[in-house]
Amino acid sequence: MKETALWLGLAGVVVGLALYAGLHLTLSLSPSLPVGLYWKGGAVEPLTIGALVELSPPDALFPLLASLHVAAPGTPLLKRVVALAGDEVCWTGWHMIIWGRERYARQENRILDPRLAGCRVLEPDEVIVVGDHPHSVDSRDVGPVHRGRVLARVIPLWIWGS
Repeated sequence: MKETALWLGLAGVVVGLALYAGLHLTLSLSPSLPVGLYWKGGAVEPLTIGALVELSPPDALFPLLASLHVAAPGTPLLKRVVALAGDEVCWTGWHMIIWGRERYARQENRILDPRLAGCRVLEPDEVIVVGDHPHSVDSRDVGPVHRGRVLARVIPLWIWGS
């Protein structure tokens, strides 16, 4: 009887840890950021340049994601924050440029939405996110993302991609 109670208690602890980890861990298989295991934690606000975040993909990304067979619709994405409210961002056919300095190359085969062409200053509810991989589907293609789509900050725990 004592042994059964011990095993049940141990099983409860293991299940509890698995549930806790399931809520706080995410596996990234997309090359957008290095492939690996990431910890979801900490307050989203204040967002900072360079922060790694998990976000709910904007509707404008669905056609691109589907054509590339990268992720199922609605699957959260991991990206890096590169611009925030008040930052000037410009889109050309070949680049996304932040404050005239940071250049992020765009893929030639991805058509720029004419509404994005040119420069604009980000609103308080907008953020620019990019993946580290040059073929990443991100703000280079669809423009600013609403801050409300940022779900969590993420921290790499175990990376096996580059």
